[in-house]
Amino acid sequence: MVARFAEREIMFLLSRLRIARVICGLLCLTVTVTAEAGKFNRKLSVGDKAPAWSELAGIDGERHSTKEVDSKFVIVIFTCNQCPVATAYQARFQQLVADYGGRDVSLIAINSHPGKGEMLVEMAQRAAEAELTFPYLKDETQAIAVAYGARTTPSIFLLDAERKIVYQGAM
Repeated sequence: MVARFAEREIMFLLSRLRIARVICGLLCLTVTVTAEAGKFNRKLSVGDKAPAWSELAGIDGERHSTKEVDSKFVIVIFTCNQCPVATAYQARFQQLVADYGGRDVSLIAINSHPGKGEMLVEMAQRAAEAELTFPYLKDETQAIAVAYGARTTPSIFLLDAERKIVYQGAM
């Protein structure tokens, strides 16, 4: 009888220990999530000055920089040719240009993906097939994508007149 009591007591203590571990794990997770709440990435937050770029090759054969964009607002989209999600959104990007192009808003697409199908020639082909009318630039070194903290495609950043980030995230 004493052995059964001791066995039940041990089982009870083990179950309480498991519950305590679960609670501790949830508290740690909650503190971590709360500490990162509202941050899209580890590089930039809303309100930060957006990184400038220069000498990015465009599908038009020219080199482009942040300085040449004179619109009040700029939508910067990190995208690529091979990602099914990014290519599925290209028509929506083009619709943004149609809807807001006359309202002092520019859309700039930047491809920072290396590899087959992501070179300027393929980018130009993709833009022609999809009838894209916005600048499509190549970030060959991935330096701009890293500076923005873009980790997925598409990653979208809306910049204001002072080139501060007012939105970052998904479409």
